[in-house]
Amino acid sequence: MNVHRTDAVSLVFGLIFLLIVAGWLFGFEFNVPLPRFGWIAAGGLIAAGVIGLFRALRVDRRRDETDNRL
Repeated sequence: MNVHRTDAVSLVFGLIFLLIVAGWLFGFEFNVPLPRFGWIAAGGLIAAGVIGLFRALRVDRRRDETDNRL
């Protein structure tokens, strides 16, 4: 098994996801009184997802280039 560094970004997003799921399971309700904040948060999460998709596609291209060098 290969040992690798811990990816802090993935760890943080995984923990946030687990907190959201735990809140959903226990019926915790979180109300934000600022309506604009919800749209800003949603837009930020969508943008982060799109950036993550582009970075994932770009990493595959770099791997192909390094494989050809060997």
